[in-house]
Amino acid sequence: MREIKREIKWPSVSMKYYRQPKGNQVDFKDLPLYFQKGDVVEVARALKLLGFNVIPLKVRDGKLRPAINWGELRENPLELFEIDRYFQDAQGVGIITGKSSNCVTFDIDEPEKFDTFYPLEKLKKEAGLVVATKDVGHFHVYFSYSPAFAVNKNFLKEIGAEIKGEGGLVTIFSTVSGQKYELERAEGLYPIPELLGEKLLTLMGPKEPEGLAQGGDEDLLQKILAKWAEMTGYIPRERKPGVWRGLCPVHDDHEPSLDLEIRNGRIFLKCWANCDAEEIKKSLGTGRT
Repeated sequence: MREIKREIKWPSVSMKYYRQPKGNQVDFKDLPLYFQKGDVVEVARALKLLGFNVIPLKVRDGKLRPAINWGELRENPLELFEIDRYFQDAQGVGIITGKSSNCVTFDIDEPEKFDTFYPLEKLKKEAGLVVATKDVGHFHVYFSYSPAFAVNKNFLKEIGAEIKGEGGLVTIFSTVSGQKYELERAEGLYPIPELLGEKLLTLMGPKEPEGLAQGGDEDLLQKILAKWAEMTGYIPRERKPGVWRGLCPVHDDHEPSLDLEIRNGRIFLKCWANCDAEEIKKSLGTGRT
């Protein structure tokens, strides 16, 4: 897919202006109407006006994926007047979670398992924004941003859900047949319920450093992560202890596909697009694989 680049740097406009612009006000209660109309540009514009950091999605390999390299958008969101340009051919709308969208999202993939951790129906009533995903019984539940949950954590094994709290990507709208997302609730972004927050903090609890830190290679790890982020415009995420995932610097990667795994202080690289490990090693400047 040809990468779309933002060739012109326009003056920045504050997010506060977008959330309550005179003459162009949008309320959360208006979202169902925009979803029903099915116009991607209008949905993206409405979400932008509500303060979300939106990115265009298009089908690639049968799945909705980012239509542009979205790494830079975490810190430099699309401006309101750029929406038409970037969404005119889009087939869906994605949201970058975290501070730039003022939201934390719970991606619930196993409802029955999650229900044993926290009642799902109770959660849906406590949230101001709930989206039923393309998979029956699965939900994206949105709450207002909280620094305590500014992480991306995969808890599918423990509670059947993922926390996407900072720099994660979630699909909120799609025009693709068989991949529709439906609004179940649209009132606003409410704080994470206190009881749920306590349970999550216990689940996340402090862990001892693993991987490179144990092998005395923490400095090397930090240098690799810094260069990796600088090269790709995407901050690698620790998807589980000792395993970091980010964009591959060797191929035109639009969705994180490179894993850097730590085993007993050694570095192992795995690109799921089958790029050569030696080429990746040279790009990242690491002397070990």
